[in-house]
Amino acid sequence: MAPTAVTGRVIARLLLLALLATGTACTQPSSPSAGPTSSDSSTSIGGSQPPGTSTAVTAVIDQFRDNYATYVIQIQLSNTGSHPVTVESASLSTGLFTGPTQWNASPGGTEIPPGQTKSLPAQLPSPACKGPSNSAPDGARVNIQLKGDAPLSLTADDPHGVLARNNTELCLEQEVAAVVHLELSGDFRADPVHGTAILRLNYVPQGRGGSITIDEIQGTTLISEDRDAPWPKGTELSGSGTSGTIELTIRPTRCDPHAVAEDKVGTLLPLNVRAGNRTGIIKVPADTSLKAAIQEFVGAACRGGQQ
Repeated sequence: MAPTAVTGRVIARLLLLALLATGTACTQPSSPSAGPTSSDSSTSIGGSQPPGTSTAVTAVIDQFRDNYATYVIQIQLSNTGSHPVTVESASLSTGLFTGPTQWNASPGGTEIPPGQTKSLPAQLPSPACKGPSNSAPDGARVNIQLKGDAPLSLTADDPHGVLARNNTELCLEQEVAAVVHLELSGDFRADPVHGTAILRLNYVPQGRGGSITIDEIQGTTLISEDRDAPWPKGTELSGSGTSGTIELTIRPTRCDPHAVAEDKVGTLLPLNVRAGNRTGIIKVPADTSLKAAIQEFVGAACRGGQQ
């Protein structure tokens, strides 16, 4: 074969191989080592949040029964995503209160694992008392800061009407307190043999005029009125009168084994009150020593077979 023909075939084969090599380079997928995508990112405790983590957090407002007297609520944050999140700060804003309701974060924040909910306690500030009553949460939002993420503002669900209830009670308490100061006396006299005791509600006029009316005093999960000595109704108290005491004869409401052990609100005395243009229920709490005395009385009365 002539050298020129051999040389031509060799050159043609080399050109074909070059074209094939070029086409393969254009369609080859990128190397797996090019870097992770958002779907395979992970977060270690104390590290930054994965992209889009903040959208997997939801907020609900609630309140534990043993916080009723202290007006502490719970900002409940749920992590619906697949990565843990760390909450560094959280606060609630609503037109029902004069300022933000702030959760006091611990150092380093609080981690919420995937699929879990954490309750963050927060003290309510002074209420915004606009009129006779405020029945709606008025655009409540929770503002949070997640570690390694941008600040986030969430609509706060309030399925049990916690914010409206606390606003109503606090505004009514302000109206009442401007006229008379109410408190349960530590002078508690128990007669466990007969299953009764005397609970005293003291009132002190504030000298500003006006009056309030206690339409009814309600029982609690722990104590109720004695049928032989009904509690007074329609009691009007003047803001410029003299101090006094309303004596209430009480009996245990129930005597099952869990009555005292699981008590949360049994020593908060509910009063149906009218003050100014407001009506509703306020709760007068027993202090620590009186609470213990009431619980001891209920236990002793129940052991004695009285109810």
